[in-house]
Amino acid sequence: MKARHSHSTVNNFRLDLLKKSLYYITKMNEMKNTNWTSYNQQRKALGIRADINRYRKQAFYLDLIIAGLLGASAALVFVIIHQIAIG
Repeated sequence: MKARHSHSTVNNFRLDLLKKSLYYITKMNEMKNTNWTSYNQQRKALGIRADINRYRKQAFYLDLIIAGLLGASAALVFVIIHQIAIG
């Protein structure tokens, strides 16, 4: 003999399934959506900060080179003046 399900059992099963589906749908709707524009803005800001740090580093090295060249030219001027004065 086959066991027959009553209509109320099948309807209760369908109702439970529907409730679970609605629960998960509402939970998915409650989840926060990722704000991609904010993510892109943060990524761009990090890129800009990296560029600024790279420019500062380059400016520091160029300042060292300029200071070295100025010191060398000042020493050369004193050597020339010394040669002229001593003769």
